[in-house]
Order: sequence, then structure tokens, then C-alpha cells
Amino acid sequence: MAVIDLGSNTFHLAITTLDEDGHIHVIDTQKDNLRLAEMLEDGYIPAKLFKRSADALLAMKSIGQSYHAQFRLIATQAIRSAHNRLAFIEHIRKATGLDLEIIDGVEEARLSFLGVIQGLHFGDEAVMTVDIGGASTEIACGRASDCHYLSSLKIGALLLSKHFLFGKDVKDDAVEDLMQIVEARLLPVQEDLVNVPIQHAAVTSGTAKAIARMVHWDK
Repeated sequence: MAVIDLGSNTFHLAITTLDEDGHIHVIDTQKDNLRLAEMLEDGYIPAKLFKRSADALLAMKSIGQSYHAQFRLIATQAIRSAHNRLAFIEHIRKATGLDLEIIDGVEEARLSFLGVIQGLHFGDEAVMTVDIGGASTEIACGRASDCHYLSSLKIGALLLSKHFLFGKDVKDDAVEDLMQIVEARLLPVQEDLVNVPIQHAAVTSGTAKAIARMVHWDK
């Protein structure tokens, strides 16, 4: 199976196989940092990104075909929020022959949770997963493959950085403003989960890796 995640920051191809025990194994990957969320103009995907996206997907399609894989393409927050998303989907279909599926935030949270459970093997213990994307953040809680809490917040690392830290008029207290926005958006989640037992927490995405590297260097 060739799965391509058209994320708000990165297009990510994963070639996978399934063993006899039902475990997924990734045998090849490819990434292209298109930074789609950052490039949105007034809620529209610019025309130049139509071609760049199609070119990136054609390269990934070639890799997938070398494994004789079936394809599934998934689009997340940046594309699902774009006003011209239908035109983008049609362009991708005509240019690559690949069908693009847009999933909602709740389904994105569920799939992120299942990916963590598959990869880290927490058994039947309670787990919270946080997927920090470029345009949204997904939070899920559950045990094994059973999710009992799913949430998608429109706070993404790329969009928030663009608005608060790299805009035309960056304020001196931009970091404090950014923290207040994030804390305000997370407050309902905190209230929902205040009495929910959580034994493990896992954070995913390139942003999570960057934070981990920063913590490592600081130590």
C-alpha cells in the first residue's frame, strides 16, 4: 500500500506492508516540504502550488509504482479549509491520475492515534496522542484501538508562526500573545479530560521532532 499524506506542511509518502500478525511495516518513504499552509493567500491555494503539488505527487507515484502498490491519498486541514480545494483536487486528478480524499479533523485525530498505537505498542494502557500539524492540532485519548476522545483544533505550528512571529507587524510581546491563544484553545480540551486517566502521552509530527531536538540540545 502507498499512502500519501498531503499535510499542511509536508507531503509524505509511506510504502507499507502488512505481516501475518496484522502489523504494519514501512519499507520506503519520501517527503516534500511544500509548506502549503504558509503559502495560502486569503484562504486560497495559489496557482503555483497546483503545479508544485502535482510534480511532487508524480514523483511519489513513480516510487509507489516501483512497488506495484495501491494508492491512497489523504488531505488534511490546509486543503480542507481552502476555498478552491475542489479545483485543487480536480487538478491533481487530471495531472497525476490519483484521487485525493479530504478527511475531517476528527478522522485525522483517530488515524493519528491508531498510528501511534501501532508504532509504540502501549498494550491496554491509556494513551493520549497529540499531532501538531502545520494548520491544526489533533488530540485523541483511548486504549488499544478504542478511541473515547477525539478533538481537532485549528491551531497549527505553521499558521500560528506565520501570523504571530513572521508577519509584517510583529509585536514585542508576540510570543506572549501566541501562548495566550494556544492556552485559550486548549482550555476546553483540559476541561474535557480533567478526570480522564492517562498513563502515556505521545506527540507526533515534524514539530514534535523539532521540540525534542531543542530539548536535547538545551540539556
